[in-house]
Amino acid sequence: MIKAILCDGEGTLYNGGAEALKDLKEEEFLIGVISGKHKTTQFFQQRFKKYNLGLPDVVASANPNVKKGRGILLRQAAEHLRVSPNEILLLGDSKYDIFEAWNGGALPAVALYAKTKTLRDEETQKYGFPVERPQALVHYIHTFGRMKAPYFGWSCELPNGDQIYALLYQHSPEVRALLKKGKDAVVLKGSHRDITLSQLLFHNLAAAIFHSGIRPQYVTVYPSHEEGKLNPMLSQLFAPSMRRVIRLFPLPSEEVALLQRKYTIHKSHKLSGSERRQKPHQHLQTQLQSLSIPSNLEARIRSKTILVLDDFTTTGISFEAARHLLHKAGADKVIGIAIGKFRESHIFFDAEKNRFLELTGKRHAEADERFQRIMDYYSSLA
Repeated sequence: MIKAILCDGEGTLYNGGAEALKDLKEEEFLIGVISGKHKTTQFFQQRFKKYNLGLPDVVASANPNVKKGRGILLRQAAEHLRVSPNEILLLGDSKYDIFEAWNGGALPAVALYAKTKTLRDEETQKYGFPVERPQALVHYIHTFGRMKAPYFGWSCELPNGDQIYALLYQHSPEVRALLKKGKDAVVLKGSHRDITLSQLLFHNLAAAIFHSGIRPQYVTVYPSHEEGKLNPMLSQLFAPSMRRVIRLFPLPSEEVALLQRKYTIHKSHKLSGSERRQKPHQHLQTQLQSLSIPSNLEARIRSKTILVLDDFTTTGISFEAARHLLHKAGADKVIGIAIGKFRESHIFFDAEKNRFLELTGKRHAEADERFQRIMDYYSSLA
């Protein structure tokens, strides 16, 4: 849950940024400054007064011994504010702000609205949560920024320590149409840009991953049933939002196709649930035989934590195939996250004993209800 918003005290205040921070300060969020410049606390106090922001709750400025980007300033600010670093959103306009958030453990956000010189650097725009308009930051904090546990609608802890999650378990008709038919829906029709259901789902996913403490070293998408293709729904509908998830972490590579389909197989959703439960070994073998990990990537994932994303899961065999291959290649831990879940249990494959176990996952109605409230909130903005 976000409790404090820290900014650079300069560019992020431009073009309506100060007004947005003032709104959040009035709602008792802590507002402060982390600066890479050797400027005094009094300088930023005067700047805050100029924008009617009152006094900053904290000022952490760089000095000859401490430079911005290492996370030291953020941790100092967190200690002063008596909050955890993962309860801070760092709003910046340079790559050093992103590095400071990453290394300090905060949520990085980029003030694209600021239009400062540092934003011309493509690296700055490439990472961090993009804030295109100041008011969008306020809406984010009101919804996803206030997220508390449970973060997922369904979860299952596997015997070997891996985890499988689903963002939602109870699906509205709109979510079901999106997951089953790829039919997106406009939640809010805006003058600048429409807000769609797929965008809200991936905002939700990014927030759930960050607030739950999941910190992968690689993120990959489970491939389509067709040879050489990615999951069409995740790559087409969610591609822009998918990058938002990946941008939150200092990953070795932005997009890595760790799992690739060698040849086309039948769509798994055309099999009935009973067929998949009664013949899990056959279904798993079909997945394993048609999947591969590029040999040039195997060395990279040894001893790493891998996050595998999929659109929805029913019995869990696709995630089991991914887990088996990634562990065989040397991965230390595999976490699977699907947008939707269509059955309460998960079929776990115990590779050592060559057997299947049907595990009962946990449903978390609070997470489903929260997402419905978020949809209602954005709908009410129209």
